[in-house]
Amino acid sequence: MSLALPFVWINPSVKGLLFFALIGVISGIGHFSTIKALEYAPASLLAPFAYIQLLWVGVLGALVFGDFPDPITLFGMGIVVAAGLLVALSGRRKPAADGAPVS
Repeated sequence: MSLALPFVWINPSVKGLLFFALIGVISGIGHFSTIKALEYAPASLLAPFAYIQLLWVGVLGALVFGDFPDPITLFGMGIVVAAGLLVALSGRRKPAADGAPVS
């Protein structure tokens, strides 16, 4: 898209520039928060919290755009969440004294 940008660019209004700045600040805070969280907890423990994004994207898509996920999309979301939770839970098991995994 970078190659096409010079040919289709429209200068944003002041309101648009303010929204760009707001998006940048909020995104920066989000990234900083993620980095700080990863300093205090392992990624396998924090990964399931990222799946809350699926919920918010679905809710905001429905409320703002009237776009509801179809059944196959919901099924795919379920698979992604289940796989992530499975990995997170399996990573939390501690090996037994003899080295065999504890079930």
